[in-house]
Amino acid sequence: MEIYKLGVVEVPTNRPVARKDDHDQVYRTAREKYEGIVKAIKEAHDKGQPLLVGTTSIEKSEYLSDLLKKEGIAHNVLNARQHEQEAQIVADAGRFGAVTIATNMAGRGTDIQLGGNVEMKVMEAIAADPHLHPDEVRARIEAEHADEKARVHGGRRSVCSGHRTPRKPPHRQPAARPLGPSGRPGPVVVLPVAGR
Repeated sequence: MEIYKLGVVEVPTNRPVARKDDHDQVYRTAREKYEGIVKAIKEAHDKGQPLLVGTTSIEKSEYLSDLLKKEGIAHNVLNARQHEQEAQIVADAGRFGAVTIATNMAGRGTDIQLGGNVEMKVMEAIAADPHLHPDEVRARIEAEHADEKARVHGGRRSVCSGHRTPRKPPHRQPAARPLGPSGRPGPVVVLPVAGR
C-alpha cells in the first residue's frame, strides 16, 4: 500500500510458522555489540546448531572473522572476496556446527539446507572420481545427509550484526520462515547511534 497504493492480502501458510523470532538486542558501543555477537555464536556452535551471521560490509565480516579466529571457532566467510568458493560455502552452511559469516549480498538466491546440499556433494564425488556410479554415490550421500540432518537440533540460527532497520519486513526475512525447520533468526543486534 505504501509504495504502489494497492491493497494487500496476507495469505496464511499451509502449515504453522516454525520460526521463532527473538527480541532485538541493542548495545551502547560497537565493542559490546561484537562481544554479544560472539557470545551468541559460541552458544549455537557449542550445540552444533548451524549459524548464519549477517554483516553490512566486507570489512565488518572480516573483523568478525578475526574475533572468531581468536576464540578458535571454525567458520567460513562469504563476501565478494570469496565469490569463487560461494557455492561450496553455501552448500556446507547447513551442516552440523557450521558457522557462516555473510555480507548482505553474498549467497543471494540460495537456500541453506540443513545437513548440507546433497546435489553439490554428489557432483563433487563424481567429479573427483568419474568411475563411480551416480546412483551408488547418491544413495551413500543421501544416507550421510540424513544422519547429518538428524544431528542438527533447533534448525539454523541467524544473527544480524547491525542493520539500519532493527527488523526487516517479513517479505525480506529468510525463506525458512513459513515451512522450514524451527530456526531462530535473532537476535538482531543494532546500535542506537550510527558510528558509536
